[in-house]
Amino acid sequence: MLRSQIFESFLRSTGVCTDSRHIKSGQIFFALKGVNFNGNDFALSVIDQGAVLAIVEESLSEHPQIIKVENVLSALHDLVADYRDSILKCPVLAITGSNGKTTSKELLRDVLGRKYKVAATKGNLNNHIGIPLTILSIPAECELAVIEMGANHCNEIADYCNYVRPTHGYITNIGLAHLEGFGGEAGVLKGKAELFDFISINHGVIFGDIHQPKMSLALKGREFVSTATEDVGIEICAEDPFISYKVLKSQTKVITKFAGNYNIMNIAAAVSIGRYFDVPEDQIHDAIAAYVPDSNRSQIIETKTNRVIMDAYNANPTSMEHALSSFALLSAHNKIVILGDMKELGDESLSYHQRIMDLTLGLNLKSIFVGEHFMSCGMSSSHRAFAKLEELVKYLQLNPLLSATILLKGSRGMRMESIVEYL
Repeated sequence: MLRSQIFESFLRSTGVCTDSRHIKSGQIFFALKGVNFNGNDFALSVIDQGAVLAIVEESLSEHPQIIKVENVLSALHDLVADYRDSILKCPVLAITGSNGKTTSKELLRDVLGRKYKVAATKGNLNNHIGIPLTILSIPAECELAVIEMGANHCNEIADYCNYVRPTHGYITNIGLAHLEGFGGEAGVLKGKAELFDFISINHGVIFGDIHQPKMSLALKGREFVSTATEDVGIEICAEDPFISYKVLKSQTKVITKFAGNYNIMNIAAAVSIGRYFDVPEDQIHDAIAAYVPDSNRSQIIETKTNRVIMDAYNANPTSMEHALSSFALLSAHNKIVILGDMKELGDESLSYHQRIMDLTLGLNLKSIFVGEHFMSCGMSSSHRAFAKLEELVKYLQLNPLLSATILLKGSRGMRMESIVEYL
């Protein structure tokens, strides 16, 4: 009864909100609770501000616009499922993976948008709150939705699928990310493959690159559309510093605005999936060429004295290795890497940080490291390390880097982008 009441109210509303500071007239407020906040405390005030309904789980004074449920988050997810089943009938392409989710999502949004009315996750709102808000904001006339799914523990992707109901699924890769939450590499594989499990059971379409490490296990026994570069028929031509690729069948050369040759995997997926959905070939490549990375992902920033390859949105051992290997191949002179700690790696954190430090040595890269994890590693005389960003900033102010090509990378919590003004 309450579930249907909430759904019917939603259809008459102007949308949903979970943050009382941003409530708009006509919306339904879901009073979520967190470590440092309790939405229940603001139920009456949001109604005064124009909310048509407040969904709470704590007893409040009786009010005709307040509905008490057992669990507010579950009620939000139920609303998404009801909206998906009853109103939002378009195909939904879900994307997950250890690296490249947001870039792939945005590329696919632009490629598929050349033919369809496409809705996609905004930014990286890819969790148990962001995904529901995204789905509920998609209009019924949408022709195709691209939904990014982030996860840091098993059963999370499976939960998303239960209310998003994806019809198509793509896993970018399966690497060494969120090992602490997943409980190790086997847990990462199991957690990411939950997307393919759902798609298979519901007779949907899977996209993936079987040549990637671990992906062969996730794809084993399943029918899938290949996103591998060799199957798609593209290859990298150059990287100086932006990568360009050639379409082998037509010999067409496409110049992108991506830094880092590892992005060819994201490009190949965009081409493969674009073709599957019958986007004209020229439109696929035009969209890829026009796409400009942002939000500290594979960006090129020209400072007054240096060129910075900004890839500091996040980091894990897999993405670090890809970025360093690509950077080592650049023909630029005076190359320097500045790397921040990688988070959520659990008991093996020290060994993974040491592995990255050793890789920079093996690639003969001049390196600067920041963070307590890197500081705990065994260092070569050619390495320089700082426990905190503030210490690195002081060093850079006294020892400015000049005429260098710099790779800047680290986990989100390290805020590596904050030092660009000193480069």
